[in-house]
Amino acid sequence: MYYLCLIYSAGWFILDLPNMNSYVYYLKQIITFFLCGYSVYYFMIMIMQCYILAPTLVKHPKISLIVACAVSMIMIIITSYIINIQMGVLPLIAYAGSVYLWIIFFMLEIFFRKFGYLKSPIIGGGLAQIGLGLQIGEMYYIYSLNGSCRAGIKPSSFIFSIGGIMLFFPLRFDPYFYVL
Repeated sequence: MYYLCLIYSAGWFILDLPNMNSYVYYLKQIITFFLCGYSVYYFMIMIMQCYILAPTLVKHPKISLIVACAVSMIMIIITSYIINIQMGVLPLIAYAGSVYLWIIFFMLEIFFRKFGYLKSPIIGGGLAQIGLGLQIGEMYYIYSLNGSCRAGIKPSSFIFSIGGIMLFFPLRFDPYFYVL
């Protein structure tokens, strides 16, 4: 998986070679290349981080879920603040390639596999609806501050996504849950 990321990133790296006019910039771009920061395949480095953490997370799934939720929300709030409120610029690999931002989704899967999926659509559906309402409010607020919203990584988006996962994941694994 990692080698594919490097292969697909190589073209962008080669195109950037003429722009590398200093050793510092060259070193920075070499590091970016090997961290999969030259391509949209940044998620591969994040998946590898999840696999490295998996043995620890599986040992204590309830505690790990709580910690993962807290860590993800803190990182989402910080990232959203920097990108959308402060209008800061972060490299894609810095904010989207870090396991700390996405760990809640990986941990939810570990938790559901260990303890089973929720059979009631009320919790997942309710959380998705709350997340959707928060997204509308959050977008309005951010847009009113600076006239744009530059990233989908926002607390409300994660709440909506977690609700969607809780609502729709049981459909895939439990044939008695199908409503269609």
